[in-house]
Amino acid sequence: MKRKLLFTIFAVLGLSSFVIAQDNLLANYQFDDIDDPIWDLNNNSGGDGVLVYDEFGELSGEYCASIEVNGTGDNNYNIQLVQYGIPVENGVTYYLSFMAKVEDVFNLAFSWEENGGSWTRYGTTSFILEPEITKYQYEFVSTGTDETANFKFFFGDQANVGLTVKLDSIVLSEDEFVYGEPTSVKQRSSNTDQLKVYPNPAKNDFTVS
Repeated sequence: MKRKLLFTIFAVLGLSSFVIAQDNLLANYQFDDIDDPIWDLNNNSGGDGVLVYDEFGELSGEYCASIEVNGTGDNNYNIQLVQYGIPVENGVTYYLSFMAKVEDVFNLAFSWEENGGSWTRYGTTSFILEPEITKYQYEFVSTGTDETANFKFFFGDQANVGLTVKLDSIVLSEDEFVYGEPTSVKQRSSNTDQLKVYPNPAKNDFTVS
C-alpha cells in the first residue's frame, strides 16, 4: 500500500515527467555546471565554432550548450564538441538521446571514436535538425575494442555557417530513454499541502487528489 501511495503521489506531482537514465555514460549531460563544463569544443582545419552556456531553462536543464558555427570549414568534422574517455564495450547496443533547438535546418553528425586519437569510429550517424523538433534518438551497436572511447558531435557542415544550435540533456545509455516534458529541475512542484487522501485513515483502497 505504501508503494501504491508513493507512486500515486509522484504521478500527481508530475515528478516522473522527466526521468534521467541511471546509467547515462556522459557527465554534465544538462550543461548545468558552467564552472566545470567537462565538454571541449575543438576547432580544426578552418573550423570556427563558439561555445557558450546560456538560455536558463530553455530546454531541459538550468543551462544549455549554445554553439555558433562560423568560418568557412570544408567538412563536417572541423568543429567538434567532445567528451573523452567514455566506457565502451564491443557488440553492445547503445542509445543516444538529446534535445536540440535550431531556428533553421541544421546538419549535425555524431561519432563514437577510439580514445587514442586515430579516428577509428565505432558508431557514426547524421541528424537533420528541424526547427519544430526538439527531441532526437538514435540506436547503434558498438564495434569498438577499446575500453573507452570519445563521444563527439560535429557541426562544421558548410550549410551551417552562420547558424546556432542549442543542445541539452544528452543521454548515452545501454537503456532506451523516453523523454517526458522538458521541465527544469527547479520548476518541479514538491508541495504536499494540497494532497488529500480518502478515506483517512486509509486502508486497502484509497484515493489521492
